[in-house]
Amino acid sequence: MMFCKSFRACLLTAFLFMAALPALHASEDASAFRDVLALAGVGPDELAQFGQDAGQISDVWQAKDWSLLTQILYRLRQYPDEQLQQWTRATQPQRWFDEPAAHGGQLVEVSAQVESWEALPVPQEIAQAQGLSTVYRCQFGSDSPAFTGTLISRKIPRRWKSGEIKGEAVRFRGVIVQVSKSPAQGRVLLVTDRLAWYPRQGVPMGQLLLARQGMDVALLDEVVHRQPFVFPSISREGEAFYGCLQALGRMNHEELAARCKENVATAADKWRKAQPDLRKQYKAAQEQLAQTATPKKRKDLQKKEAALRERQSVAAAVIKQSEQGLSSLGPLFVHPESEVGELIQLEGVARRAVRIAVPERPKIGAYFEIEIFTPEAKYLESRPVVCCVNRLPTGFPEGDVLSEPVRVSGIFFKSWLYRTREVVKPGEGETGRQRRLYTPLILADAPTWLQVSESRQSPWALWGGIAFVLALAAMWLTMARSARRERRARQAGAARIPLDESSKRIERG
Repeated sequence: MMFCKSFRACLLTAFLFMAALPALHASEDASAFRDVLALAGVGPDELAQFGQDAGQISDVWQAKDWSLLTQILYRLRQYPDEQLQQWTRATQPQRWFDEPAAHGGQLVEVSAQVESWEALPVPQEIAQAQGLSTVYRCQFGSDSPAFTGTLISRKIPRRWKSGEIKGEAVRFRGVIVQVSKSPAQGRVLLVTDRLAWYPRQGVPMGQLLLARQGMDVALLDEVVHRQPFVFPSISREGEAFYGCLQALGRMNHEELAARCKENVATAADKWRKAQPDLRKQYKAAQEQLAQTATPKKRKDLQKKEAALRERQSVAAAVIKQSEQGLSSLGPLFVHPESEVGELIQLEGVARRAVRIAVPERPKIGAYFEIEIFTPEAKYLESRPVVCCVNRLPTGFPEGDVLSEPVRVSGIFFKSWLYRTREVVKPGEGETGRQRRLYTPLILADAPTWLQVSESRQSPWALWGGIAFVLALAAMWLTMARSARRERRARQAGAARIPLDESSKRIERG
């Protein structure tokens, strides 16, 4: 009995120790980044002196301040996100202001609203050494709890640079540099490598839908057009790709299809309104070209004329496709950079559908790559649209030789450079190689299989067809029976006529 009690006591002690291990490990992880900075010469004393002027955070930075700042940014880029996540400390902001000395150099995760930003040029000697020409200083606020702060970031969303911003929802992993507290509220200075952005307005509807599903829309800035998928060392394009697929998988399919249909009409209306001005500009360019003799100026005007002619073609294609409730591929070829995240609705024939396994992304596991030939393909060297989806409809075939009509409601991701199955004829001294073309890459949750969807969505049409055939058969049987009865009746009547009466009839004839 005593042994049992002792064993239970030991077991309980061991259990409590094991339960405490994660907390101890987390505590060690939380202070690890401070140690990394300290080894790089960025300790608590250096952080406390950053930009200081009579004890206040100053807008004037000296060479030592820039050196400290770029050291922090370099260390943030040096480690992968998984490692930084382990080092990120989960603390309430109120504790930053209660114990400021204990939190300098800590990695923390913050949700806030950025109210303004400004670009700060990095001093030339530091810029050359670090390969960093500009940083961005953002002013932000947070409601829970209420505090304000200054954020130094290596990157900001590209769209911010084209207009004013206000109350932009962001999340970031930042290093606490300094903390100050006034009677009204606390203030903090943080440094981050980049911002995750969740816009609420001012972007295409597709990007708004992605943000509502928790997608970091700033990742779309990482997309590299007219190239194959790029390596993580070049950009975060892969994160954007998988983030979009996951967000699309969480969307309501009917709502997404309805939004795509609305966007088709909106795009057509925009181009329809632009048509008169495009025609006017094109005519003016033609007139200028006819009156210009200078070779250089003629070359510039020829480029302008070609660009205007191309835009007119795009406008006509968008309007024509919208009559079918579909998007045109024209804008995706001509200016893909401005179309990223736009809602797209296409119909065509799927000629290929293959499964792509991604074991390194357990939340995705695998996706499907489909080649779809739309009616516009005949104007585009028979190029397919490549569509990547989370799943295929039940029963949808896989393989390299298909002919399945589909509809896709999704978003435009990038202009993708790919190798075709067609081999370029080798020239003298060259070997044959696959032809390389670029084509739109669309992301969606799943295609709509038109043959299956129509039979599933319209069961009454099937039963109506069966009833119609049965009605025809019944009518045919009724008419056949009636004709047979009439024939039998005539035969029976003829048999009852007397012989002499029959002779009389013949004589009258």
